[in-house]
Amino acid sequence: MIGKISTDLPHIDELTPREQPLTTEIYASDGSLLAYLHAEEDRKIVPLNEISRYVINATIAREDERFYEHPGFDIEAIIRALLMNIIEGKIVEGGSTITQSYIEKISENITNIEVMNKKNPNIFIIFALFFLIFL
Repeated sequence: MIGKISTDLPHIDELTPREQPLTTEIYASDGSLLAYLHAEEDRKIVPLNEISRYVINATIAREDERFYEHPGFDIEAIIRALLMNIIEGKIVEGGSTITQSYIEKISENITNIEVMNKKNPNIFIIFALFFLIFL
């Protein structure tokens, strides 16, 4: 199954995140900033080398504390979230990893894989990407 999926995956260089609305900056003829225009979120593209390593580490620690310990999905987090959601009788937490969130963001580029489920990214696809990238 993983072999079949991995042969259907596009090359890593072909994967691009969905476009997100960015903040528009309006300048006067003298170069002074007049206004910022944005939709619901104020977004700007920041090159990775301009982001502090502390911010990157803090984000990983907050969003996926076992990021460096799992192969793209975290069984412990999935089971914990499932149990909490059953106990509460509603969805109170999720068990997705950063890798799963990334797969969801780029999933519109993976159209030739029948097993893809955008709402709940397929673990087989995560395995396939993990092996293609890291092994």
